[in-house]
Amino acid sequence: MHATFRNLRRGWTESLAPFDLTPHQWRTLSMVSRHEEGCPRLRDVADSLRITPRSATDVVDQLEAKNLITRQPDPTDRRAILLNITAEGKKLIDEVGAIRREQSDEFFSALNAEEKEQLSSILRKLTHNS
Repeated sequence: MHATFRNLRRGWTESLAPFDLTPHQWRTLSMVSRHEEGCPRLRDVADSLRITPRSATDVVDQLEAKNLITRQPDPTDRRAILLNITAEGKKLIDEVGAIRREQSDEFFSALNAEEKEQLSSILRKLTHNS
């Protein structure tokens, strides 16, 4: 499982290089773009990435410098900062997402439809048991 995941992750990391994105930056941008409760806080990024708030600040600084996200004060908590994705960030999400879907399709093309369903079922069981 580790070798398979490493191969998949290596391909995804390589797909980010032309966009000058690190995996943490990609995950942060993705998380901000699909946050279910409006604009996420910086703390949400740290929790999602399982990194310290200071490290999350560094990642957000990098994305903000690239004009992919913006910050705004939280109107309900003046100590908190809310994150928003920019139009440029949304465009990048679409571009990179399409490339990653193609890579995933190619990676899993070695499996037939039944095997894909079995793998999906097994992974769901393992995910819900942990």
